[in-house]
Amino acid sequence: MPTRRVDRQDTPAQRSARAKVAALKRHSVAPDQMAAARDGKLAMFERAVDPDEQLDPEERRRRGNRLFRAWMTDLAYQASRQKRGQTFRVPVLADWLANVTKKAAPSQNGAAQEVSDAATSPAPTRS
Repeated sequence: MPTRRVDRQDTPAQRSARAKVAALKRHSVAPDQMAAARDGKLAMFERAVDPDEQLDPEERRRRGNRLFRAWMTDLAYQASRQKRGQTFRVPVLADWLANVTKKAAPSQNGAAQEVSDAATSPAPTRS
């Protein structure tokens, strides 16, 4: 097995740039190994926004992507709170999805009531 020589004269920025070049070269010729995982995760969010599959596929995909972005933004928000020394609760994805995708009940005048925002409601904790 060939050993890799580390040039001790490189700065951290130069080592980082060399590593980035190596990673980009590798990913330019290797198959996308994360595609199946990414597609499976997005399918889970699509099922959450349209469990009965009543929407057309393009709309379901659009809403699923937005829900995924909301999930990732919520995680980033929680992580930023931890960095400031505030409490950090890792929400359980299934509970978070259930809270976000509650069906809005129609009100007296036929308009849908707003569903509470998941970012403002307390996130369930993982024990």
